[in-house]
Amino acid sequence: MMGILDLLLQLLTWAILADVILSWLMYANVVKWSPWHPVPRTLNRITSPILDPIRKMMPPWRYGLDFSPFVALVIIQIVRQLLWRL
Repeated sequence: MMGILDLLLQLLTWAILADVILSWLMYANVVKWSPWHPVPRTLNRITSPILDPIRKMMPPWRYGLDFSPFVALVIIQIVRQLLWRL
């Protein structure tokens, strides 16, 4: 059971990282996808249940910097460490 939970947390970590990198690439017009393209939409559906509550507690910093993915990744790593100690 712990292996499945750890795998899901790892997949969530990769989805958050992919979402962040893709958002940067889309912002810089390196990738010319709209937010409604299936790839960013799917990543958003996966990551928004985790990131949205953090965004509500922690608004963007200067220049629109969003630290919610960083906070989510830290929380995920803490949960993974706690799972491995059980």
